Amino acid sequence: MRVDGTRIIVEGRGIGTMIGGKPAVQVAIRDISEQKRAQEALEEKERQLSSFFSNTPERLFYLSIEKGNRFRFLAVNQAFLDALHMSPDQVIGKYVHEVIQEPLFFTSRLKYIQAIAEKKTVQMGRSYGIPRLEKRYGDCNITAVFDENGQTHEYNRQHSRQHGLQAY
Repeated sequence: MRVDGTRIIVEGRGIGTMIGGKPAVQVAIRDISEQKRAQEALEEKERQLSSFFSNTPERLFYLSIEKGNRFRFLAVNQAFLDALHMSPDQVIGKYVHEVIQEPLFFTSRLKYIQAIAEKKTVQMGRSYGIPRLEKRYGDCNITAVFDENGQTHEYNRQHSRQHGLQAY
């Protein structure tokens, strides 16, 4: 507690020492109240975003962009898993080509590369030519995420339109 009565959160460290031939402890204390509040606010924001991601009816997923324009699933929401009739362990950490079969994989990979190159959202429509794929995957928008320097961010974000699904 500060002299003015304000409660604070502190972090302390102590070290044993000798003072005048007698054992003593030297302690350093610092106020971490603001750091603690910032950490709690960040954790709350993460909980909110996680809740949104997990509970939205849109099919969402994040992909890492790896060497050779390879894409790996880092996160998917429940709507995505439900649409593919898969569990998280069948998707998370897997390369897209391990989850999505040809010919859809080829088309989706080209759209990912286009979204990155053009730095804009690109649409992928229901032109797969295979009725079972069109029903299952539908239309989607593909958006690459970039950092403040214009470099490709670690993740890609995609979301479906209307009743469409994305699964790449």
